[in-house]
Amino acid sequence: MRTITLDERQVMELEQIATDKDAQAALKFIRALIEKAKQDEKHRSCDQSARPF
Repeated sequence: MRTITLDERQVMELEQIATDKDAQAALKFIRALIEKAKQDEKHRSCDQSARPF
């Protein structure tokens, strides 16, 4: 299996040009995963900065 890396901008561009409904739904799901990962990362960095040394 091959791994493909897309950034958020690329996903949004693909979402705009996708004509197939399944492809659009898949790209929306991918964008939601990116947003979730960003939120998780933000929470992790806040948790780490709040911890005493």
